Amino acid sequence: MARRKQATLGVDWHLPDGRGGFRARRFATTTRATSDLIEALAADGHTVATARDAVNYDPEAKAVLATIADAGFGDKRLDLYVRT
Repeated sequence: MARRKQATLGVDWHLPDGRGGFRARRFATTTRATSDLIEALAADGHTVATARDAVNYDPEAKAVLATIADAGFGDKRLDLYVRT
């Protein structure tokens, strides 16, 4: 029996590797709406930590930002890691 391709939510998240690129293994998959929220916060000039604190109603976005902050990138500008 042939395998079916699994449907994804839309956006895969990868941790920064510290050299200007991203790690190959994704750590989360979110909806496009969550990605748009994080991109809007990046366009406002937030760091990863301040964006995490600014999100109140989207636990998926808070989890993505918390993972990036816990990896040691909390004090970095968010627009370095997402397209704005």
